[in-house]
Amino acid sequence: MKLLLNKCKLFFIIPNFWFFLLIIGMSILYGYQKIVTLEPQSTHVWRQTDCTSIAKNYYQYGMDFKNPEIHFLGSDEKTSGYCVGEFPIIYYAVAGLYHVFGPYDFIFRLFNLLIFFLGLFALFKVISEVLGDYFWAIGISALFFCSPVIVFYANNFLPNVAAISLVFIAWYFFIRYNRSRSVLNLTLSIAFFTGAGLLKITSLLSAIPLFGVLLLEASSIIKYLGYKRAVFTHTKISLGLFFSSALIIYLWYQHAILYNASHDSVYFSTHTWPLWSLTDIEINAIINKVNIIWMQEYWHSSVLFLLSILLITAVWKWRHFNLFFRYMIFTMMLGVIAYILLWFMAFGNHDYYVIDILVWGIFILVAFMDYFKQKHPKWFKYKGLKILFTLFLALNIAYAKNKIELRYGGWMNNLGNISVLNQMGEYLESLGVGKNDKVISIPDPSPNHSLYLINRKGWTDLYGWTDSKEKIEKLIHLGATHLIINDENVLKERPYLKEFTQQELGNKNGVFVYKLNL
Repeated sequence: MKLLLNKCKLFFIIPNFWFFLLIIGMSILYGYQKIVTLEPQSTHVWRQTDCTSIAKNYYQYGMDFKNPEIHFLGSDEKTSGYCVGEFPIIYYAVAGLYHVFGPYDFIFRLFNLLIFFLGLFALFKVISEVLGDYFWAIGISALFFCSPVIVFYANNFLPNVAAISLVFIAWYFFIRYNRSRSVLNLTLSIAFFTGAGLLKITSLLSAIPLFGVLLLEASSIIKYLGYKRAVFTHTKISLGLFFSSALIIYLWYQHAILYNASHDSVYFSTHTWPLWSLTDIEINAIINKVNIIWMQEYWHSSVLFLLSILLITAVWKWRHFNLFFRYMIFTMMLGVIAYILLWFMAFGNHDYYVIDILVWGIFILVAFMDYFKQKHPKWFKYKGLKILFTLFLALNIAYAKNKIELRYGGWMNNLGNISVLNQMGEYLESLGVGKNDKVISIPDPSPNHSLYLINRKGWTDLYGWTDSKEKIEKLIHLGATHLIINDENVLKERPYLKEFTQQELGNKNGVFVYKLNL
């Protein structure tokens, strides 16, 4: 009995336990137990249903990995949904799980959430190894989980947080390689970086500088910079692995571009949206939108202020910081600037594009605490500072909780009557709208939101393909058999629809279903 009590006591003092206790507690506070059961909704439901649509189509149409498709028939002259963005491994894996557990949205959310928790745990282990202090490792990792965009998209369908999670896992194995010089750990590290790059090329903001270190060592330049201990001891193997990784990522994106081109699809972006392609009016509009709406979703202003102060301090005390951290902070800053300039237009409407940049903030925090540890060890261990940081963390947890509640209960989740469609599958079938019938679903500015909810292929308002009588007739010629309207006001706003609403099959909860005939 005494031995059992000692083991329990040991378990409760293990840092891993306290890390998971805090993260689970935060997840419950954020309402994850309820959110995980929800269908796609709230911020950027457009992109969410793109992801769920690919997974559902894999599940329903033969698990053909090389031919991802969506419900929206926007390819091959409006006859197919074949298109691709990121490497579809997550969608394919989720579709596989659908075959085991059923095609439920919570399966998708749980899958991404599991990847995130593994990545967050890897981040905790990396910081523990670097700083040698479990309090700061838990605290900094938890602070990353206080970013509203992370809190929202971790328990969601987009691959952005999963990509960053793989980056954290890659760094975990790289730290192990740096300590053990095991080629296996190096291989695993680069493999996870590769996976992250296949999901989101922009997630490699911290991996590219690491590759730069390898090139500096291979050319012996790093010796002149004052770095005495080699970061890579297997130069040729490391170069081979990095170049193989770069080749795999390059080949995938080239394939994605060719795949979309072969199906005449322009939906998924496989290009940049640079600042210099915009007018001054467009640039100012994006800046205003970021300042007014999105900035507060990145982190609480206290975190942004703290990071600014720490960055200024790092520049002031530059020579006292660890050389590796100096290099990473500077090169990542250049990467962040290039990223913002190259994808500037995306930041206006896509809050999740900032996720990759948040990693730079983590590097700044860890670098500063490493500086404290080396130059001011008393402050590093000072309990008063840790209590202050605990209060700071509590403030940010409360802030993130408030933000996630607003995302699901506020204006960001005002989707009109379209969400009712989630319960319409069986009803549509009872009206004779078969699962293989092609439909026109309006009003819906997105490609897949309404179509995914009713699980029917077809067309929406995207690209203005339903804004005239002639365009509706063209879609009927392409196979549209039914018109589904989720807001009757659209009949007043678009009088040309009257001709196509003569054969009403039924209406329920504000959703009207019509048979289409020419």
